[in-house]
Amino acid sequence: MEKIENGKGLTNFSSLFCLKKLKVRTQVLIIQVIIQFLIGTLLTLISYLAYQYIIDMYSNISLEFYVLQYYKKTDMITNLQVRSSQEVLFRSQTHLLKSDFLYQFIQSVELQYIQQPLNCLNYDNKLDKYQYEQTFCYGFFGDQAYSLTNKDFLALNYSSFLTQVLPIMDMDLDLLFSTVGDQMYFSIWPGDPFPNYKPHRRIWYTNHLKQIEQQNYNLTYFSDPYILWTWFLFMVTQTRNMTNLNGGLDGVFGSDLNFSLFHTLSLKQENVTFSIIDSKGQFLLSQFNISEDKYIYDTDISGYTMEDFEQINNSLYQKPFINNCSKIDQLLNNEKLCRYNSVTKSEELIVAKILYPTDLILLIQVDLLEKEKELLNQLTQIKNDFEDFFREYIIIGISTALFSIILSSIIIYVTLSPITNLILYTSQQITKEFDLMQQQINQKIHLKKSKYSLKTIQELHQAFRKMNIKLFNHKEGRKNNTCTELEQIQFPLKPLETLPFESSNIQEDDLQVFYPFEFLKLHQKRKRHWYNYVSI
Repeated sequence: MEKIENGKGLTNFSSLFCLKKLKVRTQVLIIQVIIQFLIGTLLTLISYLAYQYIIDMYSNISLEFYVLQYYKKTDMITNLQVRSSQEVLFRSQTHLLKSDFLYQFIQSVELQYIQQPLNCLNYDNKLDKYQYEQTFCYGFFGDQAYSLTNKDFLALNYSSFLTQVLPIMDMDLDLLFSTVGDQMYFSIWPGDPFPNYKPHRRIWYTNHLKQIEQQNYNLTYFSDPYILWTWFLFMVTQTRNMTNLNGGLDGVFGSDLNFSLFHTLSLKQENVTFSIIDSKGQFLLSQFNISEDKYIYDTDISGYTMEDFEQINNSLYQKPFINNCSKIDQLLNNEKLCRYNSVTKSEELIVAKILYPTDLILLIQVDLLEKEKELLNQLTQIKNDFEDFFREYIIIGISTALFSIILSSIIIYVTLSPITNLILYTSQQITKEFDLMQQQINQKIHLKKSKYSLKTIQELHQAFRKMNIKLFNHKEGRKNNTCTELEQIQFPLKPLETLPFESSNIQEDDLQVFYPFEFLKLHQKRKRHWYNYVSI
C-alpha cells in the first residue's frame, strides 16, 4: 500500500509540473534548475539580511566608538589645555611674587640703580629693539609739574634693577607696574610703543583697586578682559599689590596672560571652542567675538542660556546635571554634559575644568553634529562599497548559476543518454510483450468462440438427427442414408456435388421439407455457380 501511495505522489508531482510528457533528462534538468534557483534565492536573501544587519551593527558600534574615542581625545586635549593654562597662571603668579619680593628687597638694602634707567616710553625714537627686548623702560604719564618724590625714585631704582637681573629671573618676564599717586609712573617690559598709555585709566589697574576694596588685600586678581590695541589682542591681566616695607600700597603689578596655545589648538582642532570664564560666567578669554562685560549665558554670543550655565556648574562640581541632546545620552549613558547650542544649531559636548589655584573655569565645546556628519559620511562611503560588493556578488552568482546550468545540461545529456536508450529499448520490449500477450488473449477468445460455434453446430446436428429419426423412423432403408449424410456434414470427405441426385420433378419447398440434405446440396451448387459468375 505504501508503494502504491508513493507512486501516486510521484505521479501527482510530475503531473503538477507537466513533467510526465517530457524526457527523463529534461525532467532532471528542470528539477535541477528549480532547486538551484530556490537555493540561490535563499542564499541571496540570507546574504542581504546579513549585510543589512552588519551595516546597522557597524554603524551603531562605529558611532558609539567614534564618539567615545573622540571624547577621550577631547578629554586628553582638555587636560593638556588645563596643564598649559595652569602653567601660564603659575608662571604669571611667580613673576608677580618675585617682582613684589624684589621691590621690597631694594627698599630694605637701599640699593641705588647701577645703570641709569631709560625713559623710552615717552619717546618713540628711543624705543629701539634693544630697549624693547632687553630693558625695563619707564615713562611719566601724569602731571610733571611736581618734582620727583621718594616713591618715584624708588620706582626708577626698581626699573633699573629689573633690567640688571632680567637674565637671572626670566628672559620671558612679561611684567608691567604702575605707581599710585598724582605723579603717575609706568614701567613695562617689553616696552609699549605709544606715549599716551595712561595706566591709571586701564582696566587691569582700576579693576585691581576695586577688587582689593571688596576682598582680601593680598590676593592675586584677574582683570576684566580688554583689547590691547597695540597687538590687537583680547587680553586678561593677572594683578597683585606693589607693597612697601610697611605693607602699604605703592602701586600695582600686572602680568598679561599669554594663552597663545588656544590659537594653536584652534588651528589643529576643528569644531572645537576654547574659553576661560570666571565663577560668575564672565568671559575672560575666548574664541568668540566678544567684548568687555560679556557672559556665557549671553545667548546671542555663546548660544547658551542661564540654565546651560547652571548645568555646566553642576557638571563641574560633580552634581546631577541634565542633558538636552538626542544621541549623546544613549552613547555616554548620561555621564557627560551635552547641551544644545542655539547659535550653531548643533549638539555640543561640554568639558569644564577648574584652573587651580584660581577659580577660573576652562571650557571646551565640541560640535558633535559636525563630528557625526563626518562619521556618517564615512559610513555612507562604507555602505556604498558594501552595496557595490553585494551587486557584484549577485552578478557573479547569476553568472555562476547560468554556467552551472549549461554545464549540468551537458553532463546530464552525456550521462543519461545510455539510460535513455535503455529505457527506450525496455519500452519497446515491453510493447512487444504486451502485443504478444494481447494476441494470445485474442486467440484464446477466438478459440473459445470456435468451440462454442462447433458445439452449437453439433447440437443443431443432433436436433436434425432426432427430427429425421422421428419423421422417417418407418423407413429403415433411409436410416442408414440419413446417418451417413449427417456424418458427411460433420466430417466432410467429398464435395456435395458427387452425390447422385435428380431434382427435376421435385419442388423446392418439398425438397426443403422432405429432403433437407438434397436441398443443401442444391443450395451449395447454386452458391458455387454464383461465385464463378462473379469471378468471371
